[in-house]
Amino acid sequence: MIRLLIVDDEQITREGLKTFVPWAQYGIEVAGEAADGLDALRAAQDIRPDIILCDVRMPRMNGIDFAFKVKEMLPRCGLVFISGYSDQEYLKAAIRLGAVDYVEKPLDLEDLGRVMQGLAKQIKSEREERLRPYLSVLEAHFGLNPEGLRFELAGGGQTGPLDFLGGSGFRYLLIRFGSQPEDQVANELTSQLAGLGLDAAGRLIGPDELLILTRGATGQALQGVSDCLRGLAGQHWHAGASMSADHVDGLADIRLQAAEALEASGLRRPGGLVFYESLNTLAFTPDDTDSLRAFEQSLEQLDYPAASAQVARLLDQAAAAHRTQGQLIRDILHGMCQALDAFFAGGRLYPDEGTGDWLQRLMEEARQGSAWKAAQELSGFLGSLGETAAGNPGQHPMAKRVTGILRRRCLEDVSLLDIAEEVGLSSNYLCSMYKRETGETILQALHRLRLEKACALLGSSGLKVYEVAYASGFADPSYFSRMFRKYMGMTPNEYRKRQLP
Repeated sequence: MIRLLIVDDEQITREGLKTFVPWAQYGIEVAGEAADGLDALRAAQDIRPDIILCDVRMPRMNGIDFAFKVKEMLPRCGLVFISGYSDQEYLKAAIRLGAVDYVEKPLDLEDLGRVMQGLAKQIKSEREERLRPYLSVLEAHFGLNPEGLRFELAGGGQTGPLDFLGGSGFRYLLIRFGSQPEDQVANELTSQLAGLGLDAAGRLIGPDELLILTRGATGQALQGVSDCLRGLAGQHWHAGASMSADHVDGLADIRLQAAEALEASGLRRPGGLVFYESLNTLAFTPDDTDSLRAFEQSLEQLDYPAASAQVARLLDQAAAAHRTQGQLIRDILHGMCQALDAFFAGGRLYPDEGTGDWLQRLMEEARQGSAWKAAQELSGFLGSLGETAAGNPGQHPMAKRVTGILRRRCLEDVSLLDIAEEVGLSSNYLCSMYKRETGETILQALHRLRLEKACALLGSSGLKVYEVAYASGFADPSYFSRMFRKYMGMTPNEYRKRQLP
């Protein structure tokens, strides 16, 4: 849409122009209004209109003086003056200034419509010609013909790339999901962002990465981006946001900024959006040789707690800094995984048959996925090795820890992934280890604990069966009844009757 600023000292004239002229038919939106030249200058700086419809005679600053100043600020802005018969000398100055046209008082709305519609078409044509070279920038960023991009507008509807690029306040968001998202995630997220007041378009640019270009992003609106992402993907994502660019000339720079912000996000806990402007300017550059040597020495000395602490320390230092040379951090984590793999291959048995495959997956995660997640898993694994090596009798300490978590959280809507993240291990490794150590799966243990709670409630309270289900951590009473019969060999009501004296 072409943005219009109306400037007239009479409020009734401004209201009439806004109300009785069919601006939308001309592809024009009224973006603002002002009562005199001074107010109009401030408004023009804020909304950066494409056309200004301006009275010639106004208090404080007349239309001609205003036009001289606004042309310095917005040289491409079109000016249309509203003039009376006595304004001929003013109009001569306006023509010399380069005013596009004028309409005479009393206003004829049909004449005004023809003037404004023609000017809007001219501005749109010139804008598209000027912006067309930037389509190749979008093509490089999104990996497709940008003509296929449809930008969701905050006010409703959609627009194409050339119209979108005619605005200002561009910002890139780059999101990496913990698993491959659904194809429609781009449309769902951009629709939600439009509801927050952001014009936006997005596209998956890899198996797990989503790139979004927004326009008109305010700080308040951006605070809602994280909530939108949590609604779509829980906490299993990392995201980086660039700074704002006032013009399309800055698209290439802010694309790089978004990538750097995402890299910084990958060194932190999942589920957080990192803004490029919030990052520190001082670089943290770890020595990869020293870090790996210290890690290998800890392994050789069987000092697993020290090795675990070295992994955690590396990530803590990196996450507190900016320009961290994130690839170097990833290389160090990858090297630590390789060192641990070599340590086991050198004569020590893997603690679990799935450890070798887990380490290979962890190396890939360190290289291309969430460095934070890789470091947490590696540190947690080494910590559990340390507990085992310390001679704890009986059950694996990590299995004991998981059982404790299940007891603490069995009434919550807790998932296997939630537990794996809490203990810092992959879900596959955690499942196999827990089954080997306890003889039951994590899901079976969770059901058992919830059913123990249900049995206690059935025997001691007057709650209805569906109320017992909810109070025991089951979201579906029908599913609760099926599980109760499967594990207890009877229905909840039959169990309750047997408990009666």
